[in-house]
Amino acid sequence: MTTSHAVAEQAIQWLLALQENPGSASLLREWQAWHDANPAHAQAWQRIATLHGRLQGIQHTAPASAGAARNALLTRPANPRRRAMAGSLALLLSGGLSWLAYDNQPGQRLLAQERTRKGEQRQRHLEDDTTLTLAPDTALNIHYDDQMRVIDLLAGEIFVETGHATGDLRPFMVRTRHGLAQALGTRYSVRLLPSAATTPPPATQVSVFEGRVRLQASQADNTSAQPYILESGEQSVMHPDRYDLRQPADAGRASWPDGILLARDMRLADLLRELGAYAPFELDCAPALADLRLSGSYPLAAPEDAIYSLARMLHLRVEDQRRGLIWTTRTLYLS
Repeated sequence: MTTSHAVAEQAIQWLLALQENPGSASLLREWQAWHDANPAHAQAWQRIATLHGRLQGIQHTAPASAGAARNALLTRPANPRRRAMAGSLALLLSGGLSWLAYDNQPGQRLLAQERTRKGEQRQRHLEDDTTLTLAPDTALNIHYDDQMRVIDLLAGEIFVETGHATGDLRPFMVRTRHGLAQALGTRYSVRLLPSAATTPPPATQVSVFEGRVRLQASQADNTSAQPYILESGEQSVMHPDRYDLRQPADAGRASWPDGILLARDMRLADLLRELGAYAPFELDCAPALADLRLSGSYPLAAPEDAIYSLARMLHLRVEDQRRGLIWTTRTLYLS
C-alpha cells in the first residue's frame, strides 16, 4: 500500500509538532487519535519509525505510555529547517518503500542522529573513546551493540580516531551506500564524494593516516571486488562493485579537523567548494578561472578573509553579490 502525499505530509507535521512541544500531553493524545484513525496513518508513521531507528515500535504505543514514545522521538530541539523540508520529505514518504534507500538523502539526513549544517564542524566523543569529527553538511547514525560498532554515514565527511582505552574488541566500521570501511587501530577519514543534489553520492573516498582500514564494497559478493586493506598513508575510492587504484593519502583530508584547508595543486573551483562549506555565504568564480591550480593553507574559521587574501595574491576582483528581497543570498564571486 502506497502512502498518499496528503497523509505523508500529515505524518511529517505530527513529527514536527511533537518535536516542538515535548511536554504537551494533549498533543500526544491527539497524535494517538490521528494514528489510530486510519491504517494509512499508521503506515506513514511506521515509515518514519523505520527510517529513524529509535522510533521502532512507536506505532503500537498506547496513550498511557505516550511519554516513552515522546522520549524516543525527541532527540534535539526543532529548528526552522525541519519545517522547510517537510514538503519534500512528504514527497519521499509518499513514494513508497523506496524512500528508505540511501538514494533519498533528504529524508535520511533530516532524521539522522547527528547532523551538521553548512559552516558547522562538530566533534563527538563516543563511549569507547572513539572521536568523530563531523565536517559541515554531514549526517550520520550511530549503532553500537554487543557485536559491533557501526557509523552509518549518510552525507558529508567524518574523521575517525578509534579509541583504545577500553580495550573494546568489537569491530568498528563506517558504512556508506558503497560499502564498509573497517578500522584496524586507526585514524582515517571517510568522505561521500560531492555530487549533484538530485543524485546519490557517486562513491566513497577513504584516506588512512594511521593504522589500516579494510574496505569491502557493498556488492563485493557478486563481483571481483574482493575486500582489501589500505595501509597508513594510502587512500582509495570505493564504488559498490569496485575500488579505484590506491594513491598517497591526501593530507588535506587530515587537516580540516584542525581548522585548515590544505590545498596541493587544487583547482580553484574545487578550493572554493571546499572552503564554501565553512562559510555562511556562497563562493564562486568566473568560468575562465575554474581550472586555475593553487597550493597553500587556508583558515576554515575565516573563509571571507581567506577569499580576499587569495584575490590579492592572484590579482583578482571580489564581487560581493546579494540577491533577493525577503531571503537574501550572498555570493563572493572571483573575477
